[in-house]
Amino acid sequence: MMTNNELCVPTSSVAAHGDDESQEAVEPAVGDTVEVTVSGKVSRVENGQVYLTPDTANGEPIAGNKPEGALAGEDTPESIDKMMAEASEGMGY
Repeated sequence: MMTNNELCVPTSSVAAHGDDESQEAVEPAVGDTVEVTVSGKVSRVENGQVYLTPDTANGEPIAGNKPEGALAGEDTPESIDKMMAEASEGMGY
């Protein structure tokens, strides 16, 4: 069964620019067709399908992705400390 996939990218990465650089960028509307070049990493390969974790769209970072050098599922000491502090606050410590 095929499903629609959405990719969330910064508005500025798909805004239309006029021929004259002094013109203001026009943000796309629902239903508009845009062209996007996505750069990312292969996260898994299964049954002839390649799954990607996108890093950038038209050269702009995609929000919510881990910083360069951090692997998917990899926790840093800072992220572990933050999670521990948040968990402690939630328990009233």
